[in-house]
Amino acid sequence: MKKIFLLSWIICFSLCCDPFSLKTTYQYLEQTGDDQSVTTWSFKNKKALLLIYGNDSVSKTYIECSHDFIESTYKYENPVENTIFTLIRNKDKITAKGKIKGEEIEIIHDVGDGNWVQNVGFGLQNFVRSKKTSYSFFKINPNNLDLVEMVAKKEDVETIKIQNKKYEAIPVRISLPGTKSLFWHAYAWFDAQTYLFLKYQGNSGPGTDDTIITLKNQ
Repeated sequence: MKKIFLLSWIICFSLCCDPFSLKTTYQYLEQTGDDQSVTTWSFKNKKALLLIYGNDSVSKTYIECSHDFIESTYKYENPVENTIFTLIRNKDKITAKGKIKGEEIEIIHDVGDGNWVQNVGFGLQNFVRSKKTSYSFFKINPNNLDLVEMVAKKEDVETIKIQNKKYEAIPVRISLPGTKSLFWHAYAWFDAQTYLFLKYQGNSGPGTDDTIITLKNQ
């Protein structure tokens, strides 16, 4: 459940520089405390849509978005936690419907013309590729399907190492808006040349272990 909130996330702005136009499957290692899991993400073009599939040992994720990474549908299923839900955006509304740990929930959120990002690895691609330095967006909390407002801000390019390989990366600080950012924030890193999602680090709240997600295969 954590990965869909924290990360719980890529095909073509140009064939020459976009890694997702050349490779259709990536794996990411997630670690929280002593717990580890590997999620495999695969990508498929279907006319005007990019379909994204995520699978680990216990859960499945399905995302529909445009080729400029605007998410329209998000589905998540975890039988172990008795959780399954679907998020669908239709113009200015997001319908969140499903079951969270056995509890049936249905909420319609009015988001106007606001940005919706459910998976930061994919959903922030538009922002990372742009000249913008900050980006406001909404996210649905997968623990209760409530709407959360968030802000992403780029920082200066830095060198990070993943799997013994060095990358020049764009760090993006993700937080709640205004003074709420003092209580929670996380970071995501993207390759400065290809914009491939490389790493995420953040916790679920005060007193919880950091979740670290890193690219496992390249």
